[in-house]
Amino acid sequence: MQILVVEDDKLLNSTLCYNLSIAGYDDVDSALTKATAMQLFTEKSMYLAQASDLKLQMQTAII
Repeated sequence: MQILVVEDDKLLNSTLCYNLSIAGYDDVDSALTKATAMQLFTEKSMYLAQASDLKLQMQTAII
């Protein structure tokens, strides 16, 4: 499963990616901006994405 972490706080983004990696998820990407997240969505075939930052105005999606 591919996981995309979308978080604009660099430290939190890095921490989330690290924790997912330690938990055994090998295919973890990250985006600091909505534009980067949307670019990754178009380049990759499937993601579980969680964006909890209201400034990013995104929602959880399985694609």
